[in-house]
Amino acid sequence: VEMAAGAVVEKYADRVAWAREAAGDRADQLEFQCWTAAVQVVPNAAEVFDSLAAMFALTPAQLRAAPLALIGTTGEIIETLQERRASLGFSYIVVPEAAMEAFGPVIAELAGT
Repeated sequence: VEMAAGAVVEKYADRVAWAREAAGDRADQLEFQCWTAAVQVVPNAAEVFDSLAAMFALTPAQLRAAPLALIGTTGEIIETLQERRASLGFSYIVVPEAAMEAFGPVIAELAGT
């Protein structure tokens, strides 16, 4: 449950704000990376969030918002990543090796953006 408490999007936002504040004048030069534990390119994101949320001790809405999860269609994941880049500054995303092939279309769409 301790991991879950730190996984909500608000905790990520707090960490980013802390890092930006500590960097001072260099804040715009920071590159933020995010490790994702749950990556699934699927057409039924709502069902997957519902089934996985309890494993993370989060609600489905909290898991959907948490940067540790990327679940949905290629388009939905792209929108999520773009929103997280805009709101949190995450430009470097780490996905599990097992998800790399399925994640390929996401990378292809986002390349150079």
